Amino acid sequence: MREGSTVELFDRRHLKVYGESNRILSSIDEGEGIELVPEFSDCEIVLSGLSRLQSNRIYMIYGVKRSLTDCRYFGQYLDEEGHLDGAVVPIMLDDGYRLVDKDRLVQLQEGRLLLPCMLFDGSSGRLNPCGLILIYYSDDEGESWDLSPQMIMGPLLSELGLRSPTLTELKDGRIRLRARSDNDMPYLCYSVDKGITWSRIIETKEPI
Repeated sequence: MREGSTVELFDRRHLKVYGESNRILSSIDEGEGIELVPEFSDCEIVLSGLSRLQSNRIYMIYGVKRSLTDCRYFGQYLDEEGHLDGAVVPIMLDDGYRLVDKDRLVQLQEGRLLLPCMLFDGSSGRLNPCGLILIYYSDDEGESWDLSPQMIMGPLLSELGLRSPTLTELKDGRIRLRARSDNDMPYLCYSVDKGITWSRIIETKEPI
């Protein structure tokens, strides 16, 4: 079994998207692979995830790492046979080294897509381990993306900043962000406007 991300198709088959030799392929029921993102000699390609959206469209997110100052992510739709369906969508237009953990895309009940990512500084030639969190959002199911104006920073004097952000829509409509910091301590913050602005991040004893 190749590690990747999987969705069930309308006919009960399973579409898997996976990375192999710095490229991304798709296959149905572990059949022959179809190349979706070709191999590049000057960069690393990493799959973030595959999601079935409320519209029933299939959306793939992947990253392209070109240098320590340029790592950004893109979205693309797939059809029910695992082929590309439309043009590539740039999620991040601005420069910087960003990382998105696997399967972090969230769709809210009202339809908005939210994608948390970590931002690192690699301008010195080495990647600074202190991460900040950015939230990207889309109100047209991934046809276009915007960046939330608020950058979420870790606790004061933190050496690692924030890592592994996860978003959850709560029953009261708030969005909860969970992340880790130094010594693997969990932190929480909340948004009441669907991911645009966020409360002050606080340490919690709740398990992550």
